[in-house]
Amino acid sequence: MPQTESRREERRPVRIPIRTEEGEGLDEWMVDMSSRGCRIHTPAILNVGDAVAISILSDTRSIRPLRRGHKVGTIRWEAVALEGRSEYGIEFR
Repeated sequence: MPQTESRREERRPVRIPIRTEEGEGLDEWMVDMSSRGCRIHTPAILNVGDAVAISILSDTRSIRPLRRGHKVGTIRWEAVALEGRSEYGIEFR
């Protein structure tokens, strides 16, 4: 995670299967989250500043704000993750 990034609240570690429009059919995961944003791993190519819609694939009770469909955010940073995936920091709108 970039060191220049600041947090207003702590993100909690999670492992939740997701889908983005750009990564349809790919193996994508949300790996941490807060009410203001999240971090995802995906093999999809996304760009800093782009809007992204994240759909939750599981019915996980611990993430009620995201259960009813999708959450839209802006990609704020990117990094290399493991297993050929990229890591993106997303700020929710």
